[in-house]
Amino acid sequence: MNRIGIIKELLRSKLESRLQNSHEIMFNLINLTKILISYFIYRIFEHKHIVVNYIYLRGSWKNY
Repeated sequence: MNRIGIIKELLRSKLESRLQNSHEIMFNLINLTKILISYFIYRIFEHKHIVVNYIYLRGSWKNY
């Protein structure tokens, strides 16, 4: 009876640690995706900014 209780305790603690690890992995994945999304948004806006400046400069050159 005591041995079964010890085995149950071990299994429960292993399960809890695995759940905790999976939560940490999910949290890290969510943070990683947030960083990647913000980086891509930044790159897209940076590119658009360069394009807008280029069009603006071409438009101002045409006025001269």
